[in-house]
Amino acid sequence: GEARYFVPYIGKECVETKASGDEEMDPDLYATELPFESAREEWLLAEDDVETMIRHILDMEDGCVSALAQNRTCLCQWCSSQQPTHPWLNELTSRAEISFLLYNAQYGVHCEATVNFWFNRAGHIHKRIHVRSAWAGVEVRDVGTLFLMFTAAFIWAISNVYVLRLEAREIIDAVWNSKKAWYLTIIDDYIGFWNCVDWVSMAIAAAVCV
Repeated sequence: GEARYFVPYIGKECVETKASGDEEMDPDLYATELPFESAREEWLLAEDDVETMIRHILDMEDGCVSALAQNRTCLCQWCSSQQPTHPWLNELTSRAEISFLLYNAQYGVHCEATVNFWFNRAGHIHKRIHVRSAWAGVEVRDVGTLFLMFTAAFIWAISNVYVLRLEAREIIDAVWNSKKAWYLTIIDDYIGFWNCVDWVSMAIAAAVCV
């Protein structure tokens, strides 16, 4: 090819990265769970047919050029909102993620699968596939897991009731043996650092139960 077509591209300035170095270093699976500033979100819906999805991806790739040539509506919403229209993926992109939800009926779990791509400034693309799962309900677990779970929940509930009983007893004894008003007794003789810790822990337990 002629040099005049390549010189403007090769002579461009380096693209600055806004991330914390994940583009230069090989990212691990933990990096797939880190939050990042998302933009240009596009949805491929399950109720759409395969041809519609393919046209949507083509519109994302060429920036609505084929849609304009075929005189049809561009399915890439972000691409069509740009003036002028341009592709969804460009040289400023540092990360792209494809995510979808699944239900595994055999094990009774919901799964979130993510396919992550990191683009570094040298042109390399790091790829990581990560799947996270969560039980669909309590009853889908095996008997041993259910026994351990309910045993731990029972011990946790009894511990909170025990702490509540001790704190209530301490308040009653302080008010009963004091000659001051009950609210002054609580403020002067009862409230302390560890009492506040106990009440905060019981409030959190109540919020979890509710």
